[in-house]
This record gives sequence, C-alpha cells and structure tokens, in this order.
Amino acid sequence: MENQKKIAELYNGDVQIQLKERNWGSRVIQSYEVVDNGEVVGKPDLLRVTDVTGVINKPALVNWAAKMACNHLRPIVSEGRMITMEDLDEAQAAHRNAAAKAAANGTLVHEWAENYIKYGKTDIDHLSGNEAALNGVKAFLKWVNEHNVEFVSSERRIYSRKEKFVGTMDAEAKVDGKLCVIDFKTSSGIYDEMLLQTAAYQGAAMEEGSKYDGDRIIVRFDKETGAFESHSYGNFRQDYATFKAALKLKRWLTKK
Repeated sequence: MENQKKIAELYNGDVQIQLKERNWGSRVIQSYEVVDNGEVVGKPDLLRVTDVTGVINKPALVNWAAKMACNHLRPIVSEGRMITMEDLDEAQAAHRNAAAKAAANGTLVHEWAENYIKYGKTDIDHLSGNEAALNGVKAFLKWVNEHNVEFVSSERRIYSRKEKFVGTMDAEAKVDGKLCVIDFKTSSGIYDEMLLQTAAYQGAAMEEGSKYDGDRIIVRFDKETGAFESHSYGNFRQDYATFKAALKLKRWLTKK
C-alpha cells in the first residue's frame, strides 16, 4: 500500500516535492516525485542522496553479516546438534532480520524526534516495552538539553536543481548559538558516507538560499545505553565535492 506525504514547495514555489512510501514486506520503500517549473524530473537523472552515498564501499557490513550468521549457528554447534538446511537458511537471513529490526527502531526514534521538534510532543506511552527506542529517545533529549539546541526545521525536503539530487534533512538547529545542519543516527557507529550525506543536504539548502555559520553535526543516539555522541564536521567544500564525485559514479552506474 502506498502512502503519499504532503507536498513541499521549494525555490519560491517553483519546485514541488512529494515523498511517497510503500510497504514491501517488512521494509518501507521511499521515493520522491519532483516537479520543477511544471516538468517532472524523473529517473535516471533524479537520484536520492542515500542512493548516491550507497556507492561507497562498506567492508564493516560484510564482517557484521558474517558475524550474525555465526552467532546464529554457534549455539547449535555448542549444544552438539546437527546443523540443518533450515538452520543455514536462518543464518543466511540473520543479518537482514537484525537490520530490519534496527531500522524499525531507528524509524521510531526519528518519528519521535520529528513530533518533538514540530509539535512539542513528549509522549512515550507508545514506546512502552521497546527498550531500544526508549533509549534512543533518552539520548536525543540528553543531547538537546546539554547543547542548548534551538530547532529551526525538521524533516526538510532538499533538492539541488544544479545536480538533480533529492533528500530529506533531519533537522536544522542553532547549537550553542550557531546554525547547523543536523543528522540523526541510531546506527552502531558514524561512518564516512554520513559526512557526504550531510554535505549534500547543506549544499542543496545553500543553493536554495540557506546560510549556516556552524558546522555540520552528526548525532548518534545509542539504543543500548541511552547515551549520545555528537561530532561536528567542517571542510564542507571538500566533502561536497566528494559527494558530487560519488554522484557522477552513481549516475554512470545507473545509466550504463
């Protein structure tokens, strides 16, 4: 079933963006519809920011997937039981199941943060019993309180008319008095492609006229401990140039 979210207008109303979501098994697939001066910007020209950063090699994910499979089989071996074909199938899918669960909890934390920023909602009753999501929310609130965060926007749609990429920025906020691009993460770590992701958001927002006097900030909310880690990143021009190089590679891969 497809869910269409509210249309956002950019560039003084010349550009309209609509985020569409559809369920595919346990996953939610997102796509953007962009209309620029009455003309639809379609594939293969239009790319999402996260699709572009997906071209970056992630060797840690390979090791993690192997670890998930071994963790599934280890108790069977230690108990002296015979490994069946079903066990192997489950081991092969272990990393996908873990990723889907983590993504679902991450979505809950992001949605809670959006409701907090936009509407001042602080209700957590719907998260009762979900320790991972509750820890993520606790970490978010700790960061807000410790860094004097004043939010300016949440879930802002961005689009580069020059480079033809689209996405959604988690937030803009004044952090310790400076306006920054903010990206929320509930992953197990902060990785290189995330720097390019935030640079893309800032580059598109600046193209539309936004101005920032602070660095890009990635904040990770730990779903196990309820702690947060916050990192600020300068070198915007270098990171944005690298993102655009990745954009060229992704476009070449898409069109070849």
